[in-house]
Amino acid sequence: MFWKKKLSNKPDPPPAKPVSLPPVEQHDSDRALDTLAVFLRAMGQHAFDVDELEASDVQQKFEDWASQILVGKATSDDEGDRPPSLKRDWGGVRRFFTEHRKGEREYVTRTLGDLLQTVQTFAVCLTTTMKEDRSADSEVGNQLQRLSLALDDNETANIRSEAVATVNLVSKTMEERRTRQESQVRDLQAQLQSVRKELSEAREQMSVDPLTQLFNRASLDHHVEKLSDLGLLLGAPPAILMIDIDHFKKVNDELGHPAGDQVLRQVANCLLRNFLRKEDFVARYGGEEFAVVIAEPSLEAVTKLAERALDSVRRLEIEAAGRTVDVTVSIGVGQLLPGEPAEDWFARADRALYSAKERGRDRVVVAEAPEPLTSWRPAKRTSLRAASVPAE
Repeated sequence: MFWKKKLSNKPDPPPAKPVSLPPVEQHDSDRALDTLAVFLRAMGQHAFDVDELEASDVQQKFEDWASQILVGKATSDDEGDRPPSLKRDWGGVRRFFTEHRKGEREYVTRTLGDLLQTVQTFAVCLTTTMKEDRSADSEVGNQLQRLSLALDDNETANIRSEAVATVNLVSKTMEERRTRQESQVRDLQAQLQSVRKELSEAREQMSVDPLTQLFNRASLDHHVEKLSDLGLLLGAPPAILMIDIDHFKKVNDELGHPAGDQVLRQVANCLLRNFLRKEDFVARYGGEEFAVVIAEPSLEAVTKLAERALDSVRRLEIEAAGRTVDVTVSIGVGQLLPGEPAEDWFARADRALYSAKERGRDRVVVAEAPEPLTSWRPAKRTSLRAASVPAE
């Protein structure tokens, strides 16, 4: 006999209703848009140079997307009688941010690898130098000991032989050390070329002069100190141009300080137009004095650029206090010497500037380099007996 379990007399429960979330209030949507725009602008504000894009270009791209998210972008309607509608390109902003972030990661990874390779090259050079110098010093020390023994024996022929051997060994050691150092410098220069952009200062983080919008004295000091530390590794030796506006006090006294400020701004803009490369560094040194740091392969090329800037200032037509002000400048040029401290570099260029003003102003004077140390050469002697053997 078939049977089935008696079902409960309870009625079936009603079907479940779909759960609905409370609607998002309008002001919450506005907050989300504002937050996203703030996020995009913050990313742009703290951007850095990547490959072919400078930080300012990256910042502008983020700003454009922030504006597009806030107000939308006008799109044409299929029906010509309707006005254009505003739409937000959510997919576009996602793609832009993702691709930019990916590019930043690749850039940082690559440049960090270049920097690590440079440090490794430097470490190898240092280790090799230490090993070879110790070996050479040991060899020279042994030779000097043999010479000392020869002097004790008081044998003229032996003294002459060991003295010549000592001179030859020292000369050979010095020449090998110089050749090795030049080779190591070339290797480091090749490595630094790939990270030179990263070694340049993040300019948007530097302080600027409020009147001329050039870099200020503190930024200049830091930049010059860094270049002086790198020295020979920079490839093209940097040069500093110290520039002073001639008779500027007369402008202030006769036309007033507002006219003097106008002259300063115009000269600053003129210098910027003459030194447009990214690596060129233009700063206000103080008062009516400016400084430009450039890198050129020769002092002759630096001098030509200084002469061009001098001529550009001469051609300025500055309107101030209802009249045209003619302006000239004096320029002192100093190229960084190997191993030269920053303060000495500055001082040489500054002395050249004052020399230009003493010679009549409106001219370029190149700083003289100190006399280089000459290579040591042994003096010729007809006999070593007089120098080595005590007189009887």
